[in-house]
Amino acid sequence: MQNMWLTSMWQRTKIIHRNLLRKMAKKVKWPKPFTARVAMYDPETQTTSKKSLAIMLPHELQWDILKWNQGLDAKGKLLNWQSIRADVRQRVASSVETLKLNPEALMIWGLWIDGVPVKYDRSESLEMFSLNLPHLNQTAASTMRFPVTCINKMFCSKDGRTMHDIMAVLQWSFHCMAEGCFPEVDHTGAPLQDAWRKKWQASPWEPKACWPKFEEIGPC
Repeated sequence: MQNMWLTSMWQRTKIIHRNLLRKMAKKVKWPKPFTARVAMYDPETQTTSKKSLAIMLPHELQWDILKWNQGLDAKGKLLNWQSIRADVRQRVASSVETLKLNPEALMIWGLWIDGVPVKYDRSESLEMFSLNLPHLNQTAASTMRFPVTCINKMFCSKDGRTMHDIMAVLQWSFHCMAEGCFPEVDHTGAPLQDAWRKKWQASPWEPKACWPKFEEIGPC
C-alpha cells in the first residue's frame, strides 16, 4: 500500500513538473538549447565519461536578438561597437582587419565564466557561462547577461577536459558568428540532428559578430 502511495505521489510530482515547464516555456522566443556530449567527472566512481549538457549557442542567440530588433534605432545600438572601452575597441579593430570583416555590420560579444556559490551553506559552486553585449554601456541592457550553460564544479574533470569540451562548442558557434552563416555540421563534424537546425543550415545572415577575446579560442 505504501509503495502504491509513493508511486502515485511520484507520478503527480512528475506531472506537476511537466505542466510547470510547459507553462513557463509557452511562447518563448529563444532558440532551443543544443545538447552536447561533454566529459564529466563522477565523484562516486571517480571516473570521467561523456554526458549530455544543454548549451545555448551564441550564434543562435545573436540571430534571435537581430530578428526581434529590426528597427533602425535598435539595430544601430547593436552595431555601435565604437563606444566600447579603448583597448577592447583596438582588439576588435585588429580582428576586423585580420578576418576582413565589414565593420559596419558587426556585433561584438563578451564571454564570462564565473563561479557561483550554491546550496544553503554555499558549499558547492556552479561554473556559469554567460554572454553580454559590452557596447550597450549606456542603456538598460548594460548589465544584461545571456546564460549559455552551467555545470556544478564537482562534475568538472580534474584534467580540464570538461572545460575543453564546452569551449569547443562555443568556439564552433563563434566561428559561425564570424562567418555569418548557420552551420551544416556540429562542432565534431557530425550532421546536425535537430529539425530546426537542419532547416536553417547553410543559411546566411547579417550582421556578423566578433568576440574580443578571440586569441584565446582562435579567430572570432
